[in-house]
Amino acid sequence: MKKILLTIALTSWAAIMVTAQNILTEPITWNVDQLNDISRNVSVPYHCKFATNGNQTIIWSQKNNTYVTELSVQSTSGSWANVSEPGQITYTVSLNGQMGTLVFERNAQGMQITLDFANANGPRLNHRYSVISIN
Repeated sequence: MKKILLTIALTSWAAIMVTAQNILTEPITWNVDQLNDISRNVSVPYHCKFATNGNQTIIWSQKNNTYVTELSVQSTSGSWANVSEPGQITYTVSLNGQMGTLVFERNAQGMQITLDFANANGPRLNHRYSVISIN
């Protein structure tokens, strides 16, 4: 009986350790299933991934990894020690000389990522992505 309880306790502890991911210190992949174009207030099914790598880079993979963009993290605002709990963090990022922000957030409505890039050569890119899972 003690052996069974110890096994259950260790399994529960391991599960907690796996889900207690710190966005600033551990690589995390954010799987998206919907995009909301905030500027036009239009939502569409959309699949992509954002892979955060601490405070160094964010890899944005689209079209089944055939289009991959590396965003360079310039700074962060806030901290989020356990992404399985409510919280948020803002990354200031650059892409080809353009500055923008990515806000990763979990709240009562779920997980989302908000991307905001002011484009000097075209329309502003202002999207909110619905996250279905992280790993």
